[in-house]
Amino acid sequence: MMTMSGREGSSLASGCSRSSVLLVIGMSGAARLTALKTLEEAFDNLPVPLIPALIENVAADSPTIAVGADARTRGFAIESMLATLDDVVGRTSRELKLLFIDCDDDRLERRYTQSRRPHPLAGDRLVIGSIRLRVFVISFSYRQGIPRDADLIFDVRFLDNPHYVSELRPLTGRDPRVAAHIEADPGIQPFLTGLWQLLEPLLPRYEKEGKTYLTIGIGCTGGRHRSVYVAERLAGQLLRTGFRVELSHRDLPLSGSPGTVSAGAPAFAS
Repeated sequence: MMTMSGREGSSLASGCSRSSVLLVIGMSGAARLTALKTLEEAFDNLPVPLIPALIENVAADSPTIAVGADARTRGFAIESMLATLDDVVGRTSRELKLLFIDCDDDRLERRYTQSRRPHPLAGDRLVIGSIRLRVFVISFSYRQGIPRDADLIFDVRFLDNPHYVSELRPLTGRDPRVAAHIEADPGIQPFLTGLWQLLEPLLPRYEKEGKTYLTIGIGCTGGRHRSVYVAERLAGQLLRTGFRVELSHRDLPLSGSPGTVSAGAPAFAS
């Protein structure tokens, strides 16, 4: 049996040889049904005892038969499913193949959050079992485009730009010298104060409405100084307030993935 994995369903049929049975399983919410819809003979969530009759009679003339299954399928357990399929493909001389549709946990949680549909295995729990809104803070360069997953965007290009100070240009917003330059701008503190006055009452409302993820983008021209500094400050403030926070600097080299958030930065004035 050959095992395959993938995220897109557009070329599934081309990977199957003649007279094959393709078992399509995967993570709930990972677009398994989308993959099945690309195949001509596809059947989803049939009770396991009916599968032999499907393969030997109903779809006997089809070169490729796709069978979809998940935790909701009656009688489903991967061991019993494979035993049933092994038996029937042995009798019909078909080839058995497995396609597992996978997806990142973060993307799955976002899908269930956006659709408000409960995860089939979650019961009364939130999708990942969290009890607190998770906030992603991302700095970015407007030159490289706005992050497509951002829920809220704040533009900090009004702040004095360290790029035009030769000794600060090669540094980033994480450097104390850059921070000192930005903090000398008379507009920074009113902005931080106003930002927190907006977010503090807003975040609990998102939680109350069932949103478990929130992405806040902070943008400047180059994504290196001002946006990085403000994103660091905001992430620290959120962390001190008790939120689960992940911070990334999209347009800094080697800094695109979520990193450690420090609560050591000065608190926002309220």
